[in-house]
Amino acid sequence: MLTPTKTGLSTLALAASCGVRCLEVRTSCGVRSSRARRRVSARRAGGDGAWATVLDLDVPGAGRIVGVAMPQGVGVERARAPPAGSPVLAELAPAEVAFPLDNAFSEPAARDFWGGRLALRRAAAAAGVAAGPEPLLRLATGAPRAPPGAVASVSHKRPLAVALARAAEAAPRAGGVGVDVERAREPRAGAARLARRVVRADERRAYASLRGVVDVRVRAALFFSLKEAVYKAVAGDAAAGLALRHIRLGPFVDDACGVRVDNGVLPAGAAVDARWRVARIPAGDDRVYFLSTATYRRAPGA
Repeated sequence: MLTPTKTGLSTLALAASCGVRCLEVRTSCGVRSSRARRRVSARRAGGDGAWATVLDLDVPGAGRIVGVAMPQGVGVERARAPPAGSPVLAELAPAEVAFPLDNAFSEPAARDFWGGRLALRRAAAAAGVAAGPEPLLRLATGAPRAPPGAVASVSHKRPLAVALARAAEAAPRAGGVGVDVERAREPRAGAARLARRVVRADERRAYASLRGVVDVRVRAALFFSLKEAVYKAVAGDAAAGLALRHIRLGPFVDDACGVRVDNGVLPAGAAVDARWRVARIPAGDDRVYFLSTATYRRAPGA
């Protein structure tokens, strides 16, 4: 179980352009801002902002997060090869470029794949782990393959792809890491419906404690985001059949969240830490996201 420390809620302001600036996340967006702010650099990777790094953040104890702005657009047409000069061609291994094309991905799905791999390679490099030429495709579980010598996680919420990476030996007993990004807005299916799916009976007090911290319409989205991050962090060591219902959240203290996983799901003595923050990414339109991270520590001697 995590014993959270009182560090203050981090509100991030990020721009898809050169330079550094800070913006405030306002209560009208459904999230109350904190006095604590951080400066986050944003740099452009393409002349039109497509595939730009719009988030570059060091998360103590978790690793480095990089976010990439993917080209916007809708449709179900089959993916086409990126144009000459695209960062996709410049930065990814040929097998990574070809994977969505060879597997008949739709154009949006291909962008998700390429954006996730760009974020993954950039996050690994920022964490001091060179990804090298080996293609980062998929594990048997479907999760992205991390660069050799790194642990990593990827998440998408169009038009944003994010990756969290760190050196595999960066912390004692280090296991997996998890990252999840979700829009900080009321879910399309409705907050009540999502809450019934992700909030356990023994989490209701923790869920209620978020009233006044985030808008009641977005609490369920935050809960879902945190559980997704925890799921990704522990999945490699978890028993078969791991599901969100096996994860219990709470208490919440600022940006930290206690985590328990049901008995028998993880090896005895394992522990999980989880944190969340709010990020505003002016990419296309002004979008506010929940950004959740989780770190998994194996039992001593494991």
